[in-house]
Amino acid sequence: MAYCTAAEAKDQALVKVISQAGWTDPTDINTRIAEADAVIDAALAASGYTVPFTTTPALVKQLSILYTRYAVLRDIYKNSAPSQGGAEGWKPYKEQFDALVGLLQKGELSIPNVARSAGGVQISTSEVKRALTMDAPENLGTEIDDSYIDPSVTGDPS
Repeated sequence: MAYCTAAEAKDQALVKVISQAGWTDPTDINTRIAEADAVIDAALAASGYTVPFTTTPALVKQLSILYTRYAVLRDIYKNSAPSQGGAEGWKPYKEQFDALVGLLQKGELSIPNVARSAGGVQISTSEVKRALTMDAPENLGTEIDDSYIDPSVTGDPS
C-alpha cells in the first residue's frame, strides 16, 4: 500500500511541470511514490518504527508527498540547466523531508499513536574477549606448536 496517491502528490506547480514534461503514464508518478515509501521505511525502521505501516499516519503521508514531489521534479529537471525556470524547485521539498525525518530520528518528533520499539541495534558481546583460548590445546584434542603460544599471537585470553 502506497503512503500517498499520485493525486495527493500533485500540487498545482507539479501538474504544470508534469504536463510540460509529457508524463502521461501513471507509472511515472507511481515509481517516485514507491521510491518515497522505500526511503521512508528505511529511515523509520532504523529509528525503531515497525514498517511498512498498515494504516498510513498523517505524518507519514506528508513525508511521502514531500519526497514524491522532490523525486518528480528532480527527475524532470535532471538534464536541465539551473538557469531554466523551476530547475531548482525540488530543493524545498527535499529540505522539508530531510528536516522532518531528522526530527523523527532524533526523537524530537513522533508519529502520533504509533509505537516505537525501545530497541534498535544492541550489541550484547562488546565485553566478551574470546570464546576459545589457545593456551589449552589439550582441551581441543590438538597440539599447537609452543612457539605460537605467546601473547603476541594469542592475545590476552582473560
